[in-house]
Amino acid sequence: MALALLMLAGCADRVPPLPVLTGVVPTAGLVDQSMAIQVAGTGFAVRVFTDFGDPGQSHAADAYRVTIGGVALTGVQHVSPTQLIGTLPVGVAQGLNALAVTDPWGRTATLADAYFGVSPGGLPVDLTITAPSRVPLGTCQGP
Repeated sequence: MALALLMLAGCADRVPPLPVLTGVVPTAGLVDQSMAIQVAGTGFAVRVFTDFGDPGQSHAADAYRVTIGGVALTGVQHVSPTQLIGTLPVGVAQGLNALAVTDPWGRTATLADAYFGVSPGGLPVDLTITAPSRVPLGTCQGP
């Protein structure tokens, strides 16, 4: 009996550590355009299901869900233990957005401020300072 319990314990689903997210490439993009995204990190594992009674039922699960600012990437692929890829559709918020990755075990790792959504017009290219050139600290100056 003890041997049977030991064998069953050896077949239990071994849950690896939660993935560690290190960033995305690119780190910024226009909010009104879709963007190919690479997610970098460590520990992007594959979940293996083994059925010793029917080996034809054994399979692996490597489906990851990725969101940036709550917007789900489409076409997410598990490339390696350190990389996921997918497409960020239109709609991420302007400014800093968190990255969230849910692994095949249903656990979610997050990385704050991983992606910057740029306004549709792009980043400003000109800055003009007009008189008066001095405004006392802590005061507001109208046009």
